[in-house]
Amino acid sequence: MLVLIALAVAGACAAYLVFGGASASAVTSNQLAPDEIISGVLDLHGCMEGIVCMGGTGSGKSTGPGKHLALNLLSHPSKIGFLILCSGEGEAELWRGYCERTNRINDYIRFAPGEQACDALSFAMSHPQASVEDGAIVLDTLLEINSRAGGGDGGDGPFWRQYGERIIRRCIGLVWMATGKCPISSIYNVLVSAPLTKADLNSDAWQAHSFCAYCLREGEARAGSDRDFILCRNFFVHEWIATAERQRTTGLSMITNICDKFLTGQIADMLCGETTVSPRDILDRGAVIACDTPILTYGAVGRYCNVAWKILTQRAALMRDASTYLRPACIWADEAQLFTSEADARVQAVSRKYKLINISLTQSIPLLKGEMGGGPKADQQALAWLGNHSTKIFCGNSDMDTNRYCSALCGSEWVDVQGGSMPSRQGEYDLVEDALGRPTGNIPSISWNSQRLPTLQPEDFTRLRREDGHVQTVIFRNGLVFPDGRTWAERWFDQNQ
Repeated sequence: MLVLIALAVAGACAAYLVFGGASASAVTSNQLAPDEIISGVLDLHGCMEGIVCMGGTGSGKSTGPGKHLALNLLSHPSKIGFLILCSGEGEAELWRGYCERTNRINDYIRFAPGEQACDALSFAMSHPQASVEDGAIVLDTLLEINSRAGGGDGGDGPFWRQYGERIIRRCIGLVWMATGKCPISSIYNVLVSAPLTKADLNSDAWQAHSFCAYCLREGEARAGSDRDFILCRNFFVHEWIATAERQRTTGLSMITNICDKFLTGQIADMLCGETTVSPRDILDRGAVIACDTPILTYGAVGRYCNVAWKILTQRAALMRDASTYLRPACIWADEAQLFTSEADARVQAVSRKYKLINISLTQSIPLLKGEMGGGPKADQQALAWLGNHSTKIFCGNSDMDTNRYCSALCGSEWVDVQGGSMPSRQGEYDLVEDALGRPTGNIPSISWNSQRLPTLQPEDFTRLRREDGHVQTVIFRNGLVFPDGRTWAERWFDQNQ
C-alpha cells in the first residue's frame, strides 16, 4: 500500500514538471513545408491573423522568434512587402542585413532624413475613393497619442479630443478643396492665419496676407456650392470668430503642437515634401521600407513619423479590392507598445481578408497599458489588442501580470493533487485494516483528488530559458490543437541561424 501511495504522489507531482527534460538540443528543424513560417505551427495565412511576441528584456524575443519570422517571411516566394517601425538605433540596419541574407536588398528602402519623402496627408487622400476623413484620421491618431501624455481621456479630455478632431476636419477640407492637396504645413498655416474678429474679414491686410483667406477665395471659386465647403467656410467665417477665446486657444494649441513637430528641420522635408516613396511601394512591388526615425533619437516626432506611416499603410492595404490578387504586406513593430493606437484592434479584425500581416514584439501587459494611457479604458484596449492577434509567442518574463495572462490562455487540465495529515501522536499501523479502508488509531493519512489546474503555472514563464544560443518559447495559436492535445507547444529558436 505504501508503494501505491508513493506512485500516486509521484504521478501528481509530475504534472507540474512542464519543462523538466527540455534542452536547446530540442530545437525544431528549420526545414519547412511550403508556405510554413514556423514548422508545425504557422503558415502564411496564419500570419495574417496577427502575431504578438512577448518577453522581458534580454529574453531573446527579437533575436530568437523575431529573427526566425523575419527571415522566413522575407524569403517567402510571394515577395511580401514590409513596413518596419523603428524604435531604436540599429533597427533599420538590422533589416538591411536581413534583406541582404534573403536576396531582397534591391527592395530595401531607408526612409530617413535627407533620403526620402512622403507627403503624408496628400497621400492619404490620393486614393480615388478617399475623402477628407482619410486625411483627418492620420492627425486624429497623432492627437490620440499626444493626449496620452496628459493622462488619457479622463475629465474633460473627450470634449477636447472631439473639438480637436473637428478643427482638423475643417482645416483639411478647406485646404483640399482650395488647392487639391494638403501637406501638414498647410493645416498649420490655415489655423494661425484664421480670422479672430469680424474686422479681420474686411481687412485688406488680412485678405492679402492670410493663407486662410486665400483658401476661402480659392475654395469659393472651385466648390462654392459644395456642402462640405460651406461647412468649412462657415466654421472659419462665423464659428471660429464667435468661439470663446479660451476654447479657441486650447483648440489651436492642440493642433499646432502636433503640426509644429513636422514643420522644422529635415522631418519637415520627409512628411511634407514631394513624395518619393509611399505605402504603394510596399503593396505594389514588395518594397521593404524601414522608417528610420527612432524614438530614442528623435523623441515624439520620431514616434509620430512611424505612427503616420503605420496608419497610411494600414488604410492603403484595407482600401484594396479584396476580389483581386493582393500582395501580402507586413507591418513589423518591435517595442510595439510605442506605436499602438485605438484603431489597431479594429484593423487586425479584418487584416486577413486584405492579406495584411501585423507582427508586434513587446515586453509586458502593464507596459502596453501604460503606453495606451493607463486606466480602465487602456485595460480594455490592451486586452482587445492582444486578443485580436491569433498567434502568441511567449519568451521568458518576470512580470507576473503578463505571466498570469499567459497561464490562463494556455488552458487547464485535470491533475491529481495529494493531501494528508501527520498527527502529533501516532498509533499502531495495521496494513490490512488500512487496505480495507478502515484505518485504526491515530496515524498519518494521505489522500488525493482530481482538480482542474492550469497546464502552465504563471511561474513557469519565468523559467523559459536562453541556452547555448537558443531561445525557449511557448507558442499559442487560436484554434490549433497540437498532437499532445494541448493548445500550446514548446519551441526553441536558434539565435545563430
